[in-house]
Amino acid sequence: MADLYVPFFEERFDAAEEQADRLLDLLATEFDADPETALDVACGAGRHVLAFADRGLDAEGLDFSERFLDEARERELSDNAAFRHHDMRELDEVTGSYDLVTSFWNSLGYYDRATDERVFEFVAGAETAVIYMTVEDLLTDDVRVAGARARPTASSPS
Repeated sequence: MADLYVPFFEERFDAAEEQADRLLDLLATEFDADPETALDVACGAGRHVLAFADRGLDAEGLDFSERFLDEARERELSDNAAFRHHDMRELDEVTGSYDLVTSFWNSLGYYDRATDERVFEFVAGAETAVIYMTVEDLLTDDVRVAGARARPTASSPS
């Protein structure tokens, strides 16, 4: 199934560069944060991991799909980027310390609400910030920015 998505993600790599810049700028201006390490949960083909690594962060991506990870590793040109096979439902097994933990786009919502809450709790453990965005937020430009212990609001889609 991942083979169907690879061409789609190919055209999204340029967008990831801009998204990484915008996120890092937001963290710097709103939180006076300059992360040195990043973890992208459900990283897919690694576009955001590679963008973070290109900006000097030690970046690691986790994904369940070996096909996506193979694609990411083929693009890996930086010693700052690494990729691991891992299921986002088992984040309690992830070791390491990260200044920034991301999960872009629709990775939350693949599973039930309780699973999403566990993933969110892991992401909220990062010391920088949590920016919780849903597809609805992207469509309405209603982005909520909150501190490191933020949680989805009651109005967030389940």
